[in-house]
Amino acid sequence: MADREASLTVAAFKTGGEVMMWFMEHIETDKTYSEAYVSTASSYIGNHLLGVLDGVNLRKITQSLLYQTLYLPMQAKYALSTIQGVLGVLKTALTRAKKLGLIASNPIEEVTLKSFTTTRPDIQPGKLKPHQLSTLVDAINKQPQQRKVFFLLQLLHGTRIGETSLAEHEHFSHDTLEWYLPETNTKGKKEHRLPITQQAIDLVQSLPKLGTYIFTNRVGKPITKRTIGRWYQELSSELKIKFTSHDMRKLARDCWQDMGIDWIVGEMILNHERDGLDKRYMHAHSREQMRKALGEWGRLVG
Repeated sequence: MADREASLTVAAFKTGGEVMMWFMEHIETDKTYSEAYVSTASSYIGNHLLGVLDGVNLRKITQSLLYQTLYLPMQAKYALSTIQGVLGVLKTALTRAKKLGLIASNPIEEVTLKSFTTTRPDIQPGKLKPHQLSTLVDAINKQPQQRKVFFLLQLLHGTRIGETSLAEHEHFSHDTLEWYLPETNTKGKKEHRLPITQQAIDLVQSLPKLGTYIFTNRVGKPITKRTIGRWYQELSSELKIKFTSHDMRKLARDCWQDMGIDWIVGEMILNHERDGLDKRYMHAHSREQMRKALGEWGRLVG
């Protein structure tokens, strides 16, 4: 039934190339995308995706086609992390086009890098190092209050930009000390219940309540990724270290390891996807393990 309904959708685009051209224009116009993402995504589309998908009917874009025309040629010249990025842009474009009713269906909804190889991309080291933590925190504490709270919430919990910027007041429980991240806000599209400390509650309460969201612009809407990207650029300039929010997340992970925090507890805090063994381990561990770890980390951050 779902396939029949999809086939009846009046689609604006018929080929992969049309979707790619639309997506480049879309991210350039939509100010919620950061300048860094626009630049990277446009490069991936122009250098890799258009050459493969231009003129190709959407129904013919399959895992097999991408394997032959995209994955195999790229793996001979590029790192797996680059291929993963290209596939990510392609999936994001098709997913967004489907949600907006511009295409009838997403032909590669289940395709990931794992569809082509079991080898995992090399993880690039973070640009922020544990010995720079105190310098970073000093700089954060000098920021305007909204920026300060945003940076500290990210640093204290290792949350992503979207997860933090879309946080609502009702997502924080003062009674149970918990931050609820709905599936619509998380990268993996799975809800995350994050045990927190009073320190996080105090940070949130230090901001005026101007509406639904904790971090808002002048009209009460959540701040955009582009605005946050500018905040990070300015903080980077102050520290003379070029870094992004992802480097802040990596810094937290590195510091947790140095502190001796259980690796799987760290994975649980970051809401990383886990295999069956890790999930059983998670159920065997009290949520207090996560709260204890975040409490120790919070005392170190200060």
